Amino acid sequence: MKNSTYNPIILFKSIMVQSKIDHRLNKSKAFNILKTFLHVLILMISIIFTFQAHAIDCRQHMNIGSDLHLSKPRADLNNDSQLMIKIKNHYERALKLCPDLCYEKPALCNNLGDIYLRMGMTDKALIFFKKVIQIKPSTGEALFELGSIYEQKQLFGSSLDYYLRAIEVNPNDIEAKERAKNLAKNQNCSVRSVEKGEKLSQEQIRDALICQKTFQKARKIFKLKHRAIGLSYVILRNISFEIGSAKLNYDSYDQLKLLSSMMLENPDINLSIDGHTDDLPVKRSLEVIPGKFCTSNECLSKARAESVQAYLNKHGISTYRMNTKGYGSTKPFAPKHVPGCVPSVNLRK
Repeated sequence: MKNSTYNPIILFKSIMVQSKIDHRLNKSKAFNILKTFLHVLILMISIIFTFQAHAIDCRQHMNIGSDLHLSKPRADLNNDSQLMIKIKNHYERALKLCPDLCYEKPALCNNLGDIYLRMGMTDKALIFFKKVIQIKPSTGEALFELGSIYEQKQLFGSSLDYYLRAIEVNPNDIEAKERAKNLAKNQNCSVRSVEKGEKLSQEQIRDALICQKTFQKARKIFKLKHRAIGLSYVILRNISFEIGSAKLNYDSYDQLKLLSSMMLENPDINLSIDGHTDDLPVKRSLEVIPGKFCTSNECLSKARAESVQAYLNKHGISTYRMNTKGYGSTKPFAPKHVPGCVPSVNLRK
């Protein structure tokens, strides 16, 4: 009996059947691939049309808000709270749909800042005017409004700085000139200090650090020489350390976070960090940080300043923007005869 496996006729029929099966499978596979491709294509087209619809929609909101904004004189707009709410809603809707629209249209953020300011929402206005300056530094209106806001906050160094920048953009800005000259003539700089348990804001720190040089610049421009400019630096008694150590206490971190944020937002500001101690002598070798030993208050205060520098460096501030100095018992900020007085860190520009 012959083996059917080698029967040519049966073998040929088997090959033909398998070929038909493979053809059907390949055809089915190709169909599924085509079907998947079409689904992806339809999805992509849908996303594109949705994005375009939103893009058109956000610009419509921006344009409607702008038209309403210009529909009344500035003085009359302040008396129409309902209109300001409508304008605000259109601007906010535009930014919600297109969050990066300000980079394309800085005037949008400037206009929204103006509306927030008119509605008494000063902190929100501040955010948007600052954003405008980051995108387009030559926006005179935003510079002037920032000067005005900081003048209201009695941060005269910052206020004067923005007024002077507005004048540089537009030398014919009479109101900015008058306000800058009035500030330079009637206000002054002062030392800003904060006690343990309190915090200085980023704005307060920046103001104190730039005040002296800004007033010097303004008095030179306006030729004002009637009185000396006050000292301007920051005393941070809320930055503390373990006794006989340069290790930062945990309650120092909130203030240091604000300081690092201020430095990141103001890359033109460099910092001098002064460390202080009490005036009790160091009578033995102290390990102030792991591997570093001190036998004097000068060494300890320097190590404390360096600890602040190290924290800021860890949070993105280049060491090239900071220098440190330790005063020790030559300028004690916690004299032994004042109970509970806390050694401090000082900041100068």
